[in-house]
Amino acid sequence: MHRRHRVQIELISDELSLVLSEEDLTVTGPGEVRRYSEEADVFSSEVQNFLEAIREGRPVVMSYAEALKSHELAVKLAEASRLPSPRG
Repeated sequence: MHRRHRVQIELISDELSLVLSEEDLTVTGPGEVRRYSEEADVFSSEVQNFLEAIREGRPVVMSYAEALKSHELAVKLAEASRLPSPRG
């Protein structure tokens, strides 16, 4: 695709469905739908917290090596998403 479409996971059972997206979690059960969402951009706040920890010399939840691996993977995925589709 030439643009970002949607990122989400759907889990469906006989009684319940869960839809987890970048923006929210929607739980649908018998006779009700509940939606949970974050006000803030969670990804941006995680990045900001990580950078502040580095600047201030505070410990981080994961090692710098692991964080770098995660960042490199995210960059590769973003780059791959911009490549032309192999289907033409």
